[in-house]
This record gives sequence, structure tokens and C-alpha cells, in this order.
Amino acid sequence: MLAPALPVPVKPQAPVGITAELLPCPAPDAPGAAPTADPAGSAPAGYPPADAVSAGTAPARDAATGASPAGGDATAGIDPDALAGDDAPASVMEGCPVVPTAASEAADAMAGGLDLDYVPLPPGSTPVKWGRPLGTPKPWFSSVTPEGGMQLGDRSLTYRSVDGPSVSLGSLTPFAPAWSSAAAIGGVQVSNLSASSDSTVPEGKLGYSSVWGRINNTDPAVTAGGVQYGAPAGSNAVRYGLTPDVTLEGQVQSARALTTTGLGTTYSLGDWGTLQGGATQSHFDTSQGWRYNLGYNVKVFDTVRLGYGNELTSSGYGDLSTYQDGATATSQFRNTFSAGLPISGWGELSGTYSGLRDTSGEMLERRYGISQSMMLSPNVRLAVGADHDVITGDYGVNMQLSMPLGGR
Repeated sequence: MLAPALPVPVKPQAPVGITAELLPCPAPDAPGAAPTADPAGSAPAGYPPADAVSAGTAPARDAATGASPAGGDATAGIDPDALAGDDAPASVMEGCPVVPTAASEAADAMAGGLDLDYVPLPPGSTPVKWGRPLGTPKPWFSSVTPEGGMQLGDRSLTYRSVDGPSVSLGSLTPFAPAWSSAAAIGGVQVSNLSASSDSTVPEGKLGYSSVWGRINNTDPAVTAGGVQYGAPAGSNAVRYGLTPDVTLEGQVQSARALTTTGLGTTYSLGDWGTLQGGATQSHFDTSQGWRYNLGYNVKVFDTVRLGYGNELTSSGYGDLSTYQDGATATSQFRNTFSAGLPISGWGELSGTYSGLRDTSGEMLERRYGISQSMMLSPNVRLAVGADHDVITGDYGVNMQLSMPLGGR
């Protein structure tokens, strides 16, 4: 149940008029009659004596029609200017309603057009407290709010600053735009990017991520020992919000005998999702190649995430994700499908499919994957996943745990 709220003023759509039935003024005295003396002062001509008004006497009205003897107009013979003046006796003002004037009508019109704006009450001025409706599930699958302090990951340690960039140490997966790739690196990372790769950056903002260390070739299925590091490598990415809907992106990867540079963009279509695209060129030993990527992501019914991507790689291309295998021998085409569904109380369940084939149409890889991410507490997140390639029989299992170790 929600706690009661205070009344909130509303703004009328149009001026509101109020009509009231007022008693008619007493009929004026006959012409030429001498005014009766008033103890409080002499009443103006045309007004009844104060004692008569105080006694409640009024001219007789017609029993059939209800009209006054003066011909039906209760205010006939009364000067409106005299009623609006400040010199009118109090007895007269109490006994006879004021006749509308041009000034009073203008004031009424001004009051009817006033705008009523809601002004929030200052904190602590009301005892009303708000409560969450009973039965509403907690947002288990919501994102982790950045907080200052140390956070422990599966194989990394991160110091997160609220006002500045975060610094991470350990086995890291560098930030990569949606149209590019990334490889695990054991080293140090400095980054101020917090939004996902398929979202835009606010206009005029610059985001960056830089990781330096050695390529991590450790099998993720190994729980203890078996740590293997390869050649020194680095990965850098930048994102700039050109407009509220357009974000420009760039990536540079480097290692021994390898250099890749890529440019791309993320375009927001509003409720219709986001569109990502980019091109990357690589120089690997004596080979040179290109990779082109185009992807689309959308959220359906405000809950289900759907994604689709196409990737074309020419022969001779290589990056950090394929550094051990060397440059590709033939051109390849990859398509990817993904879907994510939030499960109340259990986080978000995601599934992926990736198919890789060469230019002749032969299937080189058909990989299925599933993962789940959930909040164990307001600041602790657990993510687990597994994938399997039905062509080669390879499989992989991974887990990530994020938690804060302390504050500033």
C-alpha cells in the first residue's frame, strides 16, 4: 500500500466562472423625498435608511411574478459608480450587494487566467513517507550503480571513483565497440566508460578506455593454476557524443607485429532500437585485411532484448582475439543472433547463436551460448555462462563476480 499523499494544486485548462444568486437591492425612495437621517451619517440619495436595512425591511415583491414594484429591476436608479466608491457608508455596503463594474470584471478575468504551478515542499516539512507497493519484486537484474571504493571481480580488482575514471588490475576484458572485438588481457586498465557498447554517449561527452599488459591465453574452464600469458599487447577505445542520437567511436589494438585501427558509429533510433556499424583495418606481419560489421539491437515490450549482426572478414585480417591463430587464410562471413529475457528474482537470461562460414558456403563454426546475470545484493553481481561449438566440439564456461571491498 502507498502512503497518502498531500493535495496537489492543479492548473485549470480554461478560466472558470462562478455564478451566484444575490438578493436584489431595496427600491429607491420616491423622487423629491427627503432622506432619513442616519445615526452613522447621511446616506446618499437613492438608498434606504440604515435602520430600515438593519431591521430587515424591504419593499414588497409581487406574489405572482416575484418582481419588485420598480418594474422588475432591483438595481434600477442606483448609480454603479456610487457602489464602487470608497465613500459609501458601511451600512449601505452590508445591506446591498455590490453591482459589478468594469474594474471588478477585469479583476475577475485576471484571476481566472492565473496559472497554478506545483511547488515541491521543502524536505522535512511533512511527515508523509512513501512506500513500495506490496508484492513488487526487487530489481535483481538492474545495473550496478557506480560507487566509490574497491570492487573485487572474478580475476580482477577495480578501484572505482565517482567523479573520475576507474582503475583495474588483473585479468581484464577491454571495452570494445559493438562492431569490434576484444581479447582478455592481464594488466592495468584506466576507463571512464560505464554505458554499454550498444548505447549512445551524451552529446559533447568523451569516453575512453585503455588497457595495457599481456594477452591472457588461460583456459577459462581451469579453476586453479594453468595461467598462461602471451605477447605484450594494448587495446584502446574512445567514444564521443556528436549529437544525442549519434556517437562516434574508434579503436586501436597493438601487439608484436600487429596493428589494427577501426572507426564506427552507434545511431539511436529511439523506440526502434540502435544501429551500429564500423570498419577495421589490420596489419599482421606481412598480411593486410579488412573487417566490416553491421548490427542492430532493439528492446521489445520494454523487457525482451533482441540483437542481430553481420560480419564480413577478408583474407589476411587479424586482431587480438585471433592473435594465436594468425591472419585469416580466406574470407569469412559471420552472422549472430542474441536474445535476453529478464526473470523476476533471478536476473536476466540471455542466449546467443553464432555461425561462421567461408566464401564457398562451408560451415566453419556453429556456436550456441547461454548466460545469466543477477544481483545477489544491491552491490554484488554474479554472471555465469557457457557456450558450445557443434562443429568442432569445443566448449567454454565462464563466471564473473563483482563486489565492493570498501569506500572512500
